[in-house]
Amino acid sequence: MVTSLLFIQLAVSRPMSVTPMPDAVHVPPKYSTALIFVDESAVKVSAGRFFVVGAVKVRKAGQLLRTVQDIRDRHGYAEEFKFSKITRARLPVFCELVDVLEQSDAHIARASSTATRAPTRSRPRIRNG
Repeated sequence: MVTSLLFIQLAVSRPMSVTPMPDAVHVPPKYSTALIFVDESAVKVSAGRFFVVGAVKVRKAGQLLRTVQDIRDRHGYAEEFKFSKITRARLPVFCELVDVLEQSDAHIARASSTATRAPTRSRPRIRNG
């Protein structure tokens, strides 16, 4: 199952306006920050044996988000960007998104895992022939 993107801010770029807790970490106002977009997916065709987590780390998140929003506005694309949604008609939107990511300061990472247990009998089996 694919979930929507999670937004995790690694550091705060301005001082907190409330009194910090005694064990709170103070981050200087001009400290470099990054934003990480994370998504996970279990591959359905593998009967749940594969699990993948992907992440995109950006330092200029606002610039990237504005550019992606511009792509959405110009193409009238309001859906989540998913590879399963690519069609001939939508291909230009996805190509432009990939070009924008390539030109940005984004760092893309992924991790995958396979299950060590055998699939359960309740899952349907696909037979050839």
